[in-house]
Amino acid sequence: MITVLFSGTTTALLRAIGGRVDGRPFFLGLALFVLGVAGLGFSIFPDIVPFRLTLWAAASSTLSHVFLLIGALIVTPVVLAYSTYHPEIHRGLSSRRAPCV
Repeated sequence: MITVLFSGTTTALLRAIGGRVDGRPFFLGLALFVLGVAGLGFSIFPDIVPFRLTLWAAASSTLSHVFLLIGALIVTPVVLAYSTYHPEIHRGLSSRRAPCV
């Protein structure tokens, strides 16, 4: 199934290159990347290191996953809020540069 999607996306990408819409080749290229990674993942699943280490043998304990989830739930809104507020803080500073000495 992924090979059919990959082939169809490749054909659409080749037709979209040089067209009027600039975003279409970008998103089709992005879709090709995602399909390639998905195809690789499906081809070696459930092995992380092929023929040596499975996904379940490589996973850490449930407690460490919960700890990471709690940390991500706390930090992600802080990063998003700062990224939203950052341009407001620095607006106009580029036009008021210090003189070179």
